[in-house]
Amino acid sequence: MTSQPESTNPYAVTSQFQPMTAPTSPDFQNAIYQDGRVLILHRLAVLPDRCVKSNEPTQERLKRSLYWHHPLIYLVLLINIIIYAIVATVVRKTAIVYIPLAKKYKRARLRNMLIAWSLVLAGFVCLVLGAAFSSPQNQYMVFLFALCPILILTGALWGLFGCRVVYAKKIDDHFIWLAGVSSEFREQFPNWPYA
Repeated sequence: MTSQPESTNPYAVTSQFQPMTAPTSPDFQNAIYQDGRVLILHRLAVLPDRCVKSNEPTQERLKRSLYWHHPLIYLVLLINIIIYAIVATVVRKTAIVYIPLAKKYKRARLRNMLIAWSLVLAGFVCLVLGAAFSSPQNQYMVFLFALCPILILTGALWGLFGCRVVYAKKIDDHFIWLAGVSSEFREQFPNWPYA
């Protein structure tokens, strides 16, 4: 009896299954670019040991959590500030950046923080003094109550803008657009290739 040749099934699963391998990822630590007045860096990028304000060599780093949401979200402020706070917190993008910063700029930032908190504290002191010495005959009470919100608002604005080293113009899933970086620091990087 002669053996019949085995027929092969072209749809059969082969036993030599090869799992798919992940593509090799590029070196994102060097993915830093410039685009006009903005520095664009990958979330995994490491900034060089040069101050972002003066481009001088530094080993100092400032850890900053940056937040960004689409500018149209500010329209929610027209409805309600509490609703805006909730929506902005839910939809915002967050990134952590270790910013190289020379000692003199770190000291200036600390000084601005102290000024900001001193102004806010002085505003609350005016409020307490105005309430403690309130009487119909006391003319200074009105002055203290009027001075209170001015000092608190000035301190908040001083803290917001005086203590800010860099800020996010945009954040997506892969890249961070940083503003507030000096042109000397930005110019050492190539232009953004996806403009």
